[in-house]
Amino acid sequence: MARRSKKAARKAERPKPRKAAKPKGKPAKKAAKAATPKKAAAPKATKPVPTARPVREELEEETVCSIEFLSDNRSFVARLDTQRGGIREHKAPSFTDLLELVAEDLREEFLEA
Repeated sequence: MARRSKKAARKAERPKPRKAAKPKGKPAKKAAKAATPKKAAAPKATKPVPTARPVREELEEETVCSIEFLSDNRSFVARLDTQRGGIREHKAPSFTDLLELVAEDLREEFLEA
């Protein structure tokens, strides 16, 4: 009878590992969900107690300015119409430059008032 080494004997006793069967469908998501620990359910929030809203003053509204922003492929245009200044246009190569022009124009007009 041939002698086996201890290592060879242990190896022969161990069952061969089987390859896991490939799961069907979407295994990655299910495995990822199973691997992550479940969070404890948050306690149900109670409904907030309704509070009385403060009474708003009713103010009369009037239009003080009308602004249109337009764009073609090369530049941006703003058309302003105010009671004091009338109708005017500003043109700029970028929208941010145009906004700066419009803001400065309106600041000058309404700070004079």
